[in-house]
Amino acid sequence: YQFLSYLNGAGKAHTNGVSVEYNQQLIFLPGALKGLSVFGSVTRTIADRQQLRLAPKSANGGVRFRYGKFNVQVRSTWQAARLLSISTNAVNGRLWAKERTLVDLSGGYKLTKRVELMLSVRNVFNAPAEQYSNEPGRLQLFDVYGSLWNLGIKGTF
Repeated sequence: YQFLSYLNGAGKAHTNGVSVEYNQQLIFLPGALKGLSVFGSVTRTIADRQQLRLAPKSANGGVRFRYGKFNVQVRSTWQAARLLSISTNAVNGRLWAKERTLVDLSGGYKLTKRVELMLSVRNVFNAPAEQYSNEPGRLQLFDVYGSLWNLGIKGTF
């Protein structure tokens, strides 16, 4: 058997953050462009001490378009480097996830009022997941997961 547990640190820890979000349908545009919309957000998180897996900065944004039975969306997400683990091992020490930007694509076409054909592609440009030990130049892990493609049919009843 292997038992894992976490210990609470001494004292209190505080985490503060702020998010700013923007979302607008561009209905003032002429013709088919009325179906265009833009969105985005930025988040800043500040902790009084370093916390595992907490990204201090992140952002996402994209563009949506809807015209008749057709819709498509392109979204990008970014996360700053974040601490993943702390080890007593002198070689590895602190393990960090390198900052990363992902681009996703999704869309659909309504076959009928209640049935839609959908497509979703995550990590379109095959961005690798990179981890490093102690300092950014010291590569610990370089994983290329590939893009994830999903094709489906959505029914509304």
